[in-house]
Amino acid sequence: MGFGDGVYGLSEVKQEHPGLFRRIPTTSANSLYGNSESMDLDREYTDFMDKHPKGNIYVGFGTFFMPPSAKMEKLIDAIRQLPDYGFIISIKETAESHLLVKEANLKNVLLKKFVPQKPLLHDHRIKTFISHGGGYSISEAVYFGKPLIGFPQGADQVGSCYRVERMGIAISVLKNPSTSDFLEAI
Repeated sequence: MGFGDGVYGLSEVKQEHPGLFRRIPTTSANSLYGNSESMDLDREYTDFMDKHPKGNIYVGFGTFFMPPSAKMEKLIDAIRQLPDYGFIISIKETAESHLLVKEANLKNVLLKKFVPQKPLLHDHRIKTFISHGGGYSISEAVYFGKPLIGFPQGADQVGSCYRVERMGIAISVLKNPSTSDFLEAI
């Protein structure tokens, strides 16, 4: 037995839990995590992105931790100063920050309660991903080669954003970001 009584080595773990070591197919974007969902986007997204030839930025916050109003207002102020870029923002409708974005009524924002994240990240018109720093969001951004701006809200997200920034694949906007912090990151 591996490294001594009661301590498993890698070969023992592989024998008892072969599913942990299955290869994730990487032959196409459709095979991410073994999922065969379509990478096609609804016309609402493609028409919106086509209106912003400088590029589009996807902003997603996951399911549980939504940005507080004060932080969201800083991001909205930054978006207001970037009218040539499109922002697709996904925030659940019950979140106070959803209402803030809706009331801002910005022409360069497409606000949704849910988006098809993988197809959006797969699209060449998405230039950057502002993310809460959840595990799937980080891995999907890396997989699709999108620059990541970490905007953590809670739990493990702060540590995850810190680590991807240290790896050189993200910039994180931590604690109490200002409008200029967002503009600099974007």
